[in-house]
Amino acid sequence: MAFTGKLSEIRVPDLLQIISTGDRSGTLRLTRRDAHGLIVFRRGGIIYAASSSVRETVGSLLLSRRLVDHRELMAALEEQRASTEEKRLGSILVARGAITQEALEELISQQVERVIRELLDWDSGVFRFDLMDISDRGEVEVDARGLLLTRGLAPDKVLLRIATELDAAAGEDGKVAAHAGSPAPADARPPSQVPPADRGEPAASTLRSVISEIRSPEFTGELTVKIMGFAATVVPRGVLFYVRRGHFCGMGQFGIDLARGSPDETVRAMKVPLDASSILADAADGKQVVRGPIAETEWNAYLLRELGGLLPAESIAVPLVVNSEALLVFYGDSAPDDRPIGSLAELEVLMLQAGLAMEKQLLEKRIEQFKRLRARD
Repeated sequence: MAFTGKLSEIRVPDLLQIISTGDRSGTLRLTRRDAHGLIVFRRGGIIYAASSSVRETVGSLLLSRRLVDHRELMAALEEQRASTEEKRLGSILVARGAITQEALEELISQQVERVIRELLDWDSGVFRFDLMDISDRGEVEVDARGLLLTRGLAPDKVLLRIATELDAAAGEDGKVAAHAGSPAPADARPPSQVPPADRGEPAASTLRSVISEIRSPEFTGELTVKIMGFAATVVPRGVLFYVRRGHFCGMGQFGIDLARGSPDETVRAMKVPLDASSILADAADGKQVVRGPIAETEWNAYLLRELGGLLPAESIAVPLVVNSEALLVFYGDSAPDDRPIGSLAELEVLMLQAGLAMEKQLLEKRIEQFKRLRARD
């Protein structure tokens, strides 16, 4: 399975966060007209990074830092060439006692961060992320045979270190915003009914336009409306739930047709217990998308009954995670006409982006509160 897109629509820092949040393993390839880059992830951690713009080899790095001498390096290179198995230069040097594992890991970490820092500036080109099984230990087949971390770097910590360095270098002139992104305040006020895409102009017609609005400093209580507007282009009907006092509570809906009563009022009266078996709980507990025929449980039956009683061929639940907790869950299905549900990749990316935006806004509020408390002392 591959996830592709344009770097003008999803930036490199956001890609790193998305892959890290999902604990994904695979290769992220970045390509633009004059260069290309590669980042390898193991369970969301970065274990390898390379760029055509950063060409320094592990051997030259070791020599320039005086971690090994020329004789030791040449002997290790000869062993690597003669081996019938895939062996990394760093691993050979450690086995020969020429360098410690700790010193090698520190060197590789610095080189990986150097590559990531260069890739963060890319705002054009395309990306492709391919999922792949990567064992917790052992070799990984990538483009080079030297720089591979046994323990992955956490992308959020790498980005924080880079942002701190840039902040120190740039002072307070705002240049860091180009790397960290603009914070996006948001709240969770219940939206009114959002019309499906085929009933006039939707709240947002493309992933690119929605994400750009999420990043905007002016973005406030329209978060849920934007999510529902985009979701209406993916599924025939849907409901957005928020988590409160041990329940999933209905916020807004689109595409629901009831014989009696208002769809909006019906949805806002809905409550599904957090600890009960349901498609909403499955998505929230696993912090990942749930898709397929809806299971026969008491609260799934309640959910479908409140939405009109139709049994859809396929249902989905997509969580919005903030600080490791599911704050919202979007439910959608193929009723009433059971037209096939297409790819959910863009909707999943949107929910991840919205969660990151809300985390930034919450962090800013905490910082402001801390500053006010300090000012009183």
